[in-house]
Amino acid sequence: MVLRRLNTVTGYMLYLFRKQLATKTKCQFHDQQSPPIGMDEMFAEECRAVTLQMVRAFLNPVGLSWDVDAYRMQCAKQHIWSGMQPKESNLAHEFPSCRSGIRAVRGPRTVVDKYGRIVMWILPDILPPRIQLAMRNGGMMMSSDFKTPSSSQQTGGSWRYDPSLFSEMNDGLPPGVLNISAAWFMNGWEGRQDGLITSPFLAKESGQEWMTAFFEPGAVISGILRIMHPDQYRMGFEILSKLALYAKVEEALLQWPSIFNAITVISNRHCPMHRDTKGAFHLFDILVTSGEYTTAPLIILPIGLQVPNSAGTILGFSGAAFRHGVAPADGTRLCHAFYMRVSLQSFTDTRPCSWMTQEVYRDCLGEENSAITGVLHLDPMSI
Repeated sequence: MVLRRLNTVTGYMLYLFRKQLATKTKCQFHDQQSPPIGMDEMFAEECRAVTLQMVRAFLNPVGLSWDVDAYRMQCAKQHIWSGMQPKESNLAHEFPSCRSGIRAVRGPRTVVDKYGRIVMWILPDILPPRIQLAMRNGGMMMSSDFKTPSSSQQTGGSWRYDPSLFSEMNDGLPPGVLNISAAWFMNGWEGRQDGLITSPFLAKESGQEWMTAFFEPGAVISGILRIMHPDQYRMGFEILSKLALYAKVEEALLQWPSIFNAITVISNRHCPMHRDTKGAFHLFDILVTSGEYTTAPLIILPIGLQVPNSAGTILGFSGAAFRHGVAPADGTRLCHAFYMRVSLQSFTDTRPCSWMTQEVYRDCLGEENSAITGVLHLDPMSI
């Protein structure tokens, strides 16, 4: 089962992160772990480079002045997911960073609230070129299955397939979108066993080939999640393990190359400010970009940051919690969005995860980074 192989690689990446963090902060660290059997030297070195960038992000936080849980409750109170602009505007008066303007941020960073909860990971140019190429090649394998841009009348008014948001590029990769999952629910059948299905693409020969070829990219992204939010990784592992007991999705799950239960692949599209309403505040979605372009800035509110979002950038945050939008790229851009459906967590009766906090890695920090007033003393850049 691929899930076990993923768990081995991600466990090694977590070990590397903890060891590098301890070394960087002059903390004693006695664990010793060798690369998994069968992991070649190049892949092992790529994992080391990725985890080192994540250490830099962890040690360079951007500090919010407000409580993200209070923000969550205010969003629920205002029914913010209705998409009404006045309600979004109301949030700007309650959370100060909304009024400080949009600030560019560069380099690897985390964003933490006033109590040390990590709400975002910003990892520019972190994805190794070889893994980027594998993701692009995977996009080519599925391109004939892309849902192509069409009028809003054909898509029920959804902006996600609006032709004006897509760009035609002369590189063989057509514009479009493909949603894939080894096990999720048909629309309108959420939580019902008879509504559990595998995406049609994965039943095709090209889908089988894609799952095999995508193992290393999927393992790296899964390992990044295991570092970003270990408890969410635990939840994702349990969900997939339980779903594999259902015969109608078992075959696809045996080959599924990600700890996330859903992936959306987006080719040559920018997007307006929006929320992704089927996630949860405390769950990270991961956005991964690849392609031949230099920048496609992402803005995220109410955090108030602009990220260059160049090829190879990885961002982890809740698309349900924070409005975000991406400007047009100046070249060919492929985005993979990895996420977890809350409905599958409920369906499998899996224990939900909690907020991710800086405290999770306290045992890997030296004395100079000891906690003060409940938040790790990491000299955050305040916004």
